[in-house]
Amino acid sequence: FDNNISLPVQLVPAQFLGGTEGEFAEVQFGTRYNAAYGLEASLPLVNVSSWKNISSATLAQKAAASQQAERELSVAEQAITAYYFALLSREATNISEDLVNAADSLLAAAKVRLENGLIEPMEYNGVKAIHLESLSQLTSHRGAFRKNVQTLKTLAGISRADSLVLSETITVSMQHQANPSQLAIGVKALPEFQMFSNRHLQSVEELKRQRATVLPELSLFARYSQQAFSNNYDILSNDQPWYEI
Repeated sequence: FDNNISLPVQLVPAQFLGGTEGEFAEVQFGTRYNAAYGLEASLPLVNVSSWKNISSATLAQKAAASQQAERELSVAEQAITAYYFALLSREATNISEDLVNAADSLLAAAKVRLENGLIEPMEYNGVKAIHLESLSQLTSHRGAFRKNVQTLKTLAGISRADSLVLSETITVSMQHQANPSQLAIGVKALPEFQMFSNRHLQSVEELKRQRATVLPELSLFARYSQQAFSNNYDILSNDQPWYEI
């Protein structure tokens, strides 16, 4: 809707309009109010680059699905690794506790022998060094066990404040897998391979799309509209004639 507030007025010879020669008449070109409505539609008939966009988007969707599968496999591998590391560190902790107990007995016996003059201080210091080394290994294995358990809790979505009981031992686990079956899986079946393969195909389609942008395109375009002109504000009334364009 256009409102032409000020329209120019021209003076033309009146005889052009059937008037008296030598006189002039005021002529206004256009109307103050103009209204128009219409509909436009465009349909691409041949657009090669858009076709390539569809192919590229389809491959991107497959790559995203493969990437999700690869992430899930990676998390599962991390959880399995943390689980068996926890079993191993707990087994190492138990062994270290036995070694510490044995070193305590040896250190107590060496101390008695030292006080009775049966051994030299150097021999006693050697036994004490073994005792300290066993304590250091026990502390290290306990820390590794706590770390692996916390990692397993994080991967499993368990709160760090909750307890996690590992009922299986590494010895029982190895007995259950005495005859492990060979994995019959190829490289092409891995999700990561599928992801990068789809991304490669996507880049090829994207290159084809870029090359297709220079090709000619063909589209169907249609337009229909109507307009009305008036010097009165009732231009939108039903009595106002509308002209098709």
